[in-house]
Amino acid sequence: VLAVLGISSLLNIYYLLDPVARAFFKPKHKDVKIDRHPLVVVPPVITAVMSVLLFFFVDAFAVLARLMSG
Repeated sequence: VLAVLGISSLLNIYYLLDPVARAFFKPKHKDVKIDRHPLVVVPPVITAVMSVLLFFFVDAFAVLARLMSG
């Protein structure tokens, strides 16, 4: 049982350290260009705006919630 657990632990270490080794020891690319598509940026912005509106205008939503709950 201990041998199986030891081998399993070594395989897990190799499995978990491989991405770290790739990230730190591969040569870096100098000319990286990142383009963001608008559909990736818009939903978090809408969520942030709605969160701020909900924070400041909670009474309107509370009235709506009371009407819905009866």
